[in-house]
Amino acid sequence: MTRNARGPVTETSDRGAQLGYRPALDGLRAVAVVAVMLYHGGVGWAAGGFLGVDVFFVLSGFLITSLLAQEWRRHGRINLRAFWLRRARRLLPAMLVVLLAVAGYSFATDQQSAQLRGDSLATLGYVSNWWFMVSGQSYFAQFVEPSPLRHTWSLAIEEQYYIVFPLLLVVLLGRMRLRLTGVRALLIAGTLASAALMAFLYQPFTDPSRVYYGSDTRMQALLLGGVLALSPSLVAAARPVYTRLHGRLVPLPGATVVGWLAFVGLLLMFTAARELAPWMYRGGFLLAALLSAALIASVSQVPRSSLARLLSLRPVVATGVMSYGLYLWHWPVYVIVGHGRTGLDGPLLLAVRMGITALLAYASFRLVEEPLRKQRLQRRFTPTQWARVVSVSLVGVLSVMLFATASAQAPALAPTTTLAGRPAPVPDAQGRLVKAFLLGDSQSYGMRNYYGNRIDGLAVNGSTQLGCGTLLAERHLDGQTFPNLPACAEWEPRWTQEVAREKPDIVVLMLGLGELYDRRVDGRVVKFGTPQYRDWLYREVDRRRELVKGHAGRFALTTALCMKISADAANPTTAVANDPDRLAWLNETIRAYGSTHPDVPILDLHATVCSNGFTEEENGIRLRDDGLHLSELGAALVWDRIGPAMIQAGK
Repeated sequence: MTRNARGPVTETSDRGAQLGYRPALDGLRAVAVVAVMLYHGGVGWAAGGFLGVDVFFVLSGFLITSLLAQEWRRHGRINLRAFWLRRARRLLPAMLVVLLAVAGYSFATDQQSAQLRGDSLATLGYVSNWWFMVSGQSYFAQFVEPSPLRHTWSLAIEEQYYIVFPLLLVVLLGRMRLRLTGVRALLIAGTLASAALMAFLYQPFTDPSRVYYGSDTRMQALLLGGVLALSPSLVAAARPVYTRLHGRLVPLPGATVVGWLAFVGLLLMFTAARELAPWMYRGGFLLAALLSAALIASVSQVPRSSLARLLSLRPVVATGVMSYGLYLWHWPVYVIVGHGRTGLDGPLLLAVRMGITALLAYASFRLVEEPLRKQRLQRRFTPTQWARVVSVSLVGVLSVMLFATASAQAPALAPTTTLAGRPAPVPDAQGRLVKAFLLGDSQSYGMRNYYGNRIDGLAVNGSTQLGCGTLLAERHLDGQTFPNLPACAEWEPRWTQEVAREKPDIVVLMLGLGELYDRRVDGRVVKFGTPQYRDWLYREVDRRRELVKGHAGRFALTTALCMKISADAANPTTAVANDPDRLAWLNETIRAYGSTHPDVPILDLHATVCSNGFTEEENGIRLRDDGLHLSELGAALVWDRIGPAMIQAGK
């Protein structure tokens, strides 16, 4: 605890907002969390819903700063220990339950256990935003199923704020003896500095995960909330201002109008903003924070306005009260409950996900959050006993997490084949063995993983960098460019060396999902389906032929498989992936390349299971796991049909 040597600050200019409970603020939480859930659910008109996190940041900065400033005014000190215990009691128990659930699921299904240990420990320590950054887990990777704890980056930033900011206040108010007005000026400077740092560090057409995850670059919203809390004139109850019109007094537009404008502006950003748009990193996030602050100020000044009443509707408030649980649970549910596991798609899949999330959040609120917040459980124990219960619980959670990831294996798209595969390639009846090297994306990886040496005379190896398309120019869609992961640039030199070392009989380049997008090439967008795109595609193929020349017997192309991807968080751009006309153009272009290059065989992968269009099953065999990647049995069927052609092409 720290006390100002001059006693409590009492000047009226520093009198903060003593708001009491404002249900409209819970309503704003509901708007924010629903926006995030819709965004992560791949809803097209909510493509800017990621800004719901920034609304949470501003709200947190506002409320926490209000509480701390109010305590300083009343007592001339801030009880750091009590503050941190309240925060831990409010946030940590529900987080521990989620960590246990995710660890248990990972252990039971043996999925993602390699990365989950680091993710879980970083989440428990509230440093997951920095962990995801240094471990190369891009927030924007579209072709790899993300960690079920990826969303905890924002919770980490908030918790870091809760730890550092009260200490900063103690130093500024107690040691440096600043007034709250001086603190407010520093927070304004910090807000602008954070926004400027984001703009400085952002590099167009590269992965912006550093500035998206960074506590330093995202602190602008939290600090702006603090500025609002220390600006009493912006949140104190507003008195109506009138003017005389035709002899009558008419109220002038005030806080309510500003609030409605901010609310509409925020909704427009929820629909129009894009997470990779350059303008977002050059002031867009600050704009969202400013709109959020204006909205908070409006409903605080006029708590009975039409906007405040709308946000105070009982269902909206109830959603806001459970917003922490909704946020905690929604992402693990979305990652686990997908098309491949449910067979559902579109709005029905989203409804199931949101329904499961709501049930889990309600259970968390009733059974975990509320009892601990009101200290119902604590009353059953003495302080010493309760301390032991907490310590044992933390140790237990940590032990379960470590045990669940003890047998971690390298992350893979699919488990090791369990079909009756043979331990080594088998030559054909004449003793020949064609060595094929598959070069491609995650579809190619899945086919190799499920091959099982099932075809006499064919050995299969290859190279894939999960999260990277087969061709490395950045994908472009809907006005924004999707940057490659840093590892993508390292892939080409690696597979080139692998081909030179193995000297396969045939290198097979598999094109697929990534080749259905527009591409950004040399600073300009090349539109899919145009002659310019065809020329670019052919140049890319020619370059890869040159890279393997002298190290492989032959070079071949495959046509692309049909696909039908669910509109979910793992891949929100389903309109491109599921367009049969795009796929037909790509395959015609691939065949045309073969007709003008007789030395390049075209292996018709598309014809193996797509000759009659996309189908989930054939002869009782489920062909795909998720609408994109072949299942174990589906891959076996494809290999039986295309394996002989690959052998023939490699001779």
